[in-house]
Amino acid sequence: MIAIDISREKLSRIRDSKLHNLDLVNCSAHALPLRSGSMDCVMMVLTMHELPRDLVDAVLEEVARVLKPGRRLLVADKAFRKPQRPSELLPYLVEVAYHSTKRFLGLEPLVLMPRTPKKYVEIVSRHLEIESVEQRELPWVEPQRFLSSWGRETKSLVERLPEPQRTWIKTLIDRIESTAREHGYGPTPAIVILARKRLDQ
Repeated sequence: MIAIDISREKLSRIRDSKLHNLDLVNCSAHALPLRSGSMDCVMMVLTMHELPRDLVDAVLEEVARVLKPGRRLLVADKAFRKPQRPSELLPYLVEVAYHSTKRFLGLEPLVLMPRTPKKYVEIVSRHLEIESVEQRELPWVEPQRFLSSWGRETKSLVERLPEPQRTWIKTLIDRIESTAREHGYGPTPAIVILARKRLDQ
């Protein structure tokens, strides 16, 4: 197994967990240092929505390149749907707060963000053959559990923002936290896509 991430910090956490039979590679997903046709399976879990918009297709082209013909990509990610309750908007708003803060600081470009299931399928199908699509729901999280675990990095970064971006993000954070206190967080819509590299690719 090979774990790939652009963040050295995330890879160091995996290394410190002392998982066996796992190689760690620090690189961007749009330029994989792997041989063409060498992988049996590629998994992108909570990854696609974090990709820069202008690199999503390049990343999926790389996935298709490194997969053996007939082998599969598994995508599991947050999806966006029209919320029915205030708590259902929070999985999207926390992404807006985090990624907008990083973008304002020049730490990342415009990212894909959670998309509708239909949009995810459309993107993946440009590069691989869709075998199955399953929509799921990650469970609702009670207020205290969410509030005790969310926002550490976002709140740390927001202090480095200039005005008026800092006020805008802080207002958004206040909205997230007040909504979570009253309604909890989620449930979070999710999508699981299984796609296959065509034999003629």
